[in-house]
Amino acid sequence: MSRISWACVFLLLVVLADVVALTEFSYKHYHYNRKHRLAKQLKTKENECDSQCQQQGNEKDSVEHVSCSRLCVSAECYQELYAFNELEPGEIDLRDRSFKGCVLEQMNAQSRAARAT
Repeated sequence: MSRISWACVFLLLVVLADVVALTEFSYKHYHYNRKHRLAKQLKTKENECDSQCQQQGNEKDSVEHVSCSRLCVSAECYQELYAFNELEPGEIDLRDRSFKGCVLEQMNAQSRAARAT
């Protein structure tokens, strides 16, 4: 192959890598309102889970700590929003609000079910 052919192949690979890197990350979005009637209960649960995860030796704000805490708060919401693409060190967590919205939906459903019985 000539140098021009190799250059074209290389340029094509660079362009493809950029396209893959720019692909939009998608996940299920849940609405979260911090003034929701159950938001205080959620915050209490988050604080309890944070404490448990720190006692297990996870350094605050580390990926391991965040994952531990989210799993503790709601394994179902964690599986739905994080299991397919775990957080990485240094990554900004764009799914945080959706996670909280998911948990609030679960809490709402449990509250409605308890009132119905």
